[in-house]
Amino acid sequence: MKKRLEDLIVSKHASLAEALNTMSRNRFGMCLVCSEQGRLMGVLTSGDACRAFLAGVRKDAPVSTVANLNPVTVTNIDDAKKTAASGQFAGVPILDAAGVPTALFIVPDQLVVREGSSSANEPIPHNSDLRITAIIPARGGSRRVPRKNIREVAGKPLIAWAIEAGLASRWIDDVVVSTDDEEIARIARQYGAQVPFMRPSHLAASESATLDVLEHAIQTLNKASSPEISICVLLEPTCALRSPAVVDQVIEALLDSGADSSASVCQMPHVFHPAEILSIQHGGLQGYNRETIAPSSRGHQQVPMYVFSAVAYATRASVITDQSSLFGKKCTPVITPWNDYIDIDTEEDLVRADWLLRQRLKIEQGQFSAVI
Repeated sequence: MKKRLEDLIVSKHASLAEALNTMSRNRFGMCLVCSEQGRLMGVLTSGDACRAFLAGVRKDAPVSTVANLNPVTVTNIDDAKKTAASGQFAGVPILDAAGVPTALFIVPDQLVVREGSSSANEPIPHNSDLRITAIIPARGGSRRVPRKNIREVAGKPLIAWAIEAGLASRWIDDVVVSTDDEEIARIARQYGAQVPFMRPSHLAASESATLDVLEHAIQTLNKASSPEISICVLLEPTCALRSPAVVDQVIEALLDSGADSSASVCQMPHVFHPAEILSIQHGGLQGYNRETIAPSSRGHQQVPMYVFSAVAYATRASVITDQSSLFGKKCTPVITPWNDYIDIDTEEDLVRADWLLRQRLKIEQGQFSAVI
């Protein structure tokens, strides 16, 4: 499990602002309020916080004045699942005999455990020895969009969106930026990423292959620390519309399938289907891979076709280092909406990404308010 219970705990003396910062970092929308002895005193959710603000509570107010001080708790994972099944709770704390939280069961089936805990009588899913590392390639030179990786998009440097998605993942252990640029390195660290090495210049040219960059990063990181990386998650900064949930889906698809890799894809609209594509040859229209310019089939009869949406690629590290491949022999797909597809390669793409992200944030805030 990639998030620790410690990441959700705040002191009873903490302010509401400090609790909100904790929730922002753990991305679960809740935190546990505990005493100096570690005993659970209450639970604060994002909904509790919003209701407090609507009631005029200040951010510097003690979190204990806002939290639910009589939360429903259980002592084992089975009871946690039964309690969660009622649909009334976002999370159910699991306590030991002294009232200290040992785990938190988060709906629908996520278990967050205390470091060193036996995970509340339930084995951790998959192999807890796995080291899953996100690598974000971000070289300083960009021909079409100068300084693209640190250009502002919806109020943040472009690379920050990739870093935050990686940090919010429930599976990723390390978020590493591979760059040759000191300014990018500084901004990456500012947003929480690791930059343990600078990428050599021969891997920072416009023609440098992403695969070579990943292989260099994996080998460098494995030499410097242990355990060795098990799974490499590629997060390209140019895909600004990624969500941590989809990143986790890609990782889980790889873990569950036993494949060499997994990748996010989106189905192409029928107007972009190969059956619809035309080329111009000698001044005249010609069908793509067909003799006639007429579409070879009606839209509803076309076999679905997909393109990489670049939200995330998850690959077993050995496939990259031993086979020099990002995909291996089998790549499991995770289908994402076409509307989320964007690959920033021009100034126009940058403007579009900025607008889309701002609209998404407005929508999320609107939906959040409607729930309160």
